[in-house]
Amino acid sequence: MYSNWYAVQVRSGKEDKFVEWCEKKVNHQTYKDIFIPRVMMAKKYQGKWQ
Repeated sequence: MYSNWYAVQVRSGKEDKFVEWCEKKVNHQTYKDIFIPRVMMAKKYQGKWQ
């Protein structure tokens, strides 16, 4: 069986709400997992890494 991947673009900051909406509206048998890729980044402010 083929493994299909789909990407959906949503407004910044609305990712979690979109996942909640999908879990309520889309039949769970239709998808295996819904996830949001996240990146943790360090930034330097006033000489200190945050």
